[in-house]
Amino acid sequence: MRSARHLFLALPLALSVLLLRAPAATAEFYISGYVGESFTQNSDVTLKDTTFNLNATLNSVSFDNSFMGGGKAGYWLGFFPNLGIEVSLDRFIPNIDQQTVSTSVSSLGLPAGVVAVVPRRVTLGLNNLVPATFGGFPLVAPVPIDKADLSVMDLGFHVVGRLRFLQDSSYPNGRLQPYLGAGPAIFFSSMRVKPFHNEREDSTDLGVDALAGVKYFVHKYVSVFAEYKFSHFSTNRNFDLTFSGLRTTNVSMDLNTHQLYGGIAVHFDVH
Repeated sequence: MRSARHLFLALPLALSVLLLRAPAATAEFYISGYVGESFTQNSDVTLKDTTFNLNATLNSVSFDNSFMGGGKAGYWLGFFPNLGIEVSLDRFIPNIDQQTVSTSVSSLGLPAGVVAVVPRRVTLGLNNLVPATFGGFPLVAPVPIDKADLSVMDLGFHVVGRLRFLQDSSYPNGRLQPYLGAGPAIFFSSMRVKPFHNEREDSTDLGVDALAGVKYFVHKYVSVFAEYKFSHFSTNRNFDLTFSGLRTTNVSMDLNTHQLYGGIAVHFDVH
């Protein structure tokens, strides 16, 4: 997370360089579509089981790389043509496959020396629990975890700054345009864990996006682009392990995702 903080601290300075005052130009609207690949970093997953009064951390859980795709619409200001705003919507699927991870288990309120439990196998919840003595310190053990399906929709709202190169009468805003952007995002995610009676839990969370890319115009109103985006959000949801709902496991995690993609955009002059 330290590298992510450094990235967001550096973005305002980089954007201020891109957004130096430039001659007025025609305002410009664009729409685009893109496809690529997403890479979600390993993350700790925290589990809190209400029935067994237990806290467990699955350390460095890995997520699948996945295909991603989406679209966006943006607007470059006429009176400040190096500054724009855009809205994007894309989807990626960072599923959790079966794997064995180091797991730290501790009680949430039991005194030292009492009997606690250690999971024999974890399904992003604490089932198949085995009694074990617990001396008041977290118990660390490798534990296999089962598959969980995870789908994420990223609705981003970005402020974007650009540089404009290769300007001429046909391309007054430049044929080559490197750009940077950042802004808040709303993440709509769903997780399905089949051992929990195939239960699916949805969550809506606030996060952030940061992006960098380069655009090249192949026609006055058509461009192609390559882009990198980093997104971050934290999510928290509850799963009921019984039909009666008497036992609940809370699952929380951070998702830090890197995306590389390319696409095509259509531009319109706005008078």
